[in-house]
Amino acid sequence: MKSGKAISTIALLSLVAVPAGFAHIINLESGLKFQYSAELVEVSPVIDGILNDTPWHETGIPGKMEQEVIYDEQWQESSDFTGLFTGVWRSGFLYIAVQLTDDHVENFGAKLSEKDHLVVYLDPDHSGHKSDLYRYDLPVGEDERQSFVPPLRSVAWGDDGLSCELMFYLGDIAEKGNSVGFWIYYNDVDNGRLEHRISWGPPGYTYDDLSLPDLVFTAKLKPHSNQKILQWGRIKSFYY
Repeated sequence: MKSGKAISTIALLSLVAVPAGFAHIINLESGLKFQYSAELVEVSPVIDGILNDTPWHETGIPGKMEQEVIYDEQWQESSDFTGLFTGVWRSGFLYIAVQLTDDHVENFGAKLSEKDHLVVYLDPDHSGHKSDLYRYDLPVGEDERQSFVPPLRSVAWGDDGLSCELMFYLGDIAEKGNSVGFWIYYNDVDNGRLEHRISWGPPGYTYDDLSLPDLVFTAKLKPHSNQKILQWGRIKSFYY
């Protein structure tokens, strides 16, 4: 796999302190808070690893995994790797779907470090910093590697190991206007060695940054028939 062109080392992020005791990540390229919006859905998706549920197609907003956080580079989209996710919520549950493209899936290593794996941070307390308490390591294709630590309730991979669905139970936290700490990335391993760590994050965000981005629970009115809805099936248009 090929790394992307390195971006400037000038700091592109800032942390803005807030009374609640945590910090928000600001993308200084846009001047806006960097966050992901998980939309309320009318029907919950089925967690089976198959991304054919209506909520993914009609409501979820795709987020792109395009920041190489080992080398502090913008990942250049290619057939070598693409990673997208979308999140929706309903009745206290947060659902995450992930669609990957990897030119070489490595999942036969004896150790986690020798396998391709997805990493998700979900901090329901919104402590604002990375902690192993909120970290989930998910080897490609393995649904039952670990007994799930709350709030994670379920993990399902597709047969090809390139699609994944997750379910978290957050109770009253999953309400319109609330937020949690969230981060997702993919450890790409080739020949038993970590080659790339590609994440969702703003330009300049690295593995060593201690703060987590926000995931915000949002709820929009049902769109009119003439309003354009971003379809999960049109994700490829981001890359080609």
